[in-house]
This record gives sequence, C-alpha cells and structure tokens, in this order.
Amino acid sequence: MCMAGLWFGGTTLYGVASDLLGSLGPVLGWPVFMSMIVLVASLLGWMTGEWRNSGPRPIRVQFAGLVMLMVAVFLFSRAAV
Repeated sequence: MCMAGLWFGGTTLYGVASDLLGSLGPVLGWPVFMSMIVLVASLLGWMTGEWRNSGPRPIRVQFAGLVMLMVAVFLFSRAAV
C-alpha cells in the first residue's frame, strides 16, 4: 500500500514538473525521473543491507553505473539548455 502511494505521488510530481518545464518537460523530466528511481532504490538497498554479502566486484559495478547515470543526466541537462 505504501509503495503504491509513493509510486503514484512520484508520477504525479513528475507530471506537474514536466508541465512546468514547458516544451522540454517530457524530454528532460522523464530521464531525471527514471534516474532518481534508480538512485533512490540503490540507496535504499545499501541502507537495508541488500549488498552486504555481494562481494567487491558487484559493488564496484553498481557504483560505476550510478556515477555514469549521474554524469549522463548532468550532461543531458547541459545540452538541453
């Protein structure tokens, strides 16, 4: 029930923010929205100990992926300006 409420709330906020961004809203908003989902899910996984016994290689791969995701969103936001 809580997850459904959070998902609905996040999607609603995406819709409002997308509208406020104007014509670039869907272009900029959707990648940022999806990236935030991945980043928050990874953070929650770390906090709950999901990655505790995975070993060093998967943690490095996850960290590298998150860094690339953040860099991509930053570069995308600069290109759209």
